[in-house]
Amino acid sequence: MYYALKNHSPQQDYTLRDVIEKLLKAGANTNRLIEWERVADNEYSDEDEDDESQFNEDALILASRRGLINVVNLLLLNGALASSCNEIEQTSLMVVTQNGYKEVI
Repeated sequence: MYYALKNHSPQQDYTLRDVIEKLLKAGANTNRLIEWERVADNEYSDEDEDDESQFNEDALILASRRGLINVVNLLLLNGALASSCNEIEQTSLMVVTQNGYKEVI
């Protein structure tokens, strides 16, 4: 689910919502799985890090960071914890406030 959110384009918001909904129904994990990002020699590569991936965020915080209102609502309705934090102790509410997405609040 993290990768679906991370790699979407803004023109695909409703398609993304449908994909996320199907993943949730199938029991998908909303956390970012670091072990999928290991390189062939089993060492973590930080060369591909971007601003979003540096904080080890779950799907709710990533959707909040991107201002994806429909996805944020869907995740919350399906049990995502609004109180979850990333590595620098930011909640999804803090992230939307910091990024100016008032409509998500």
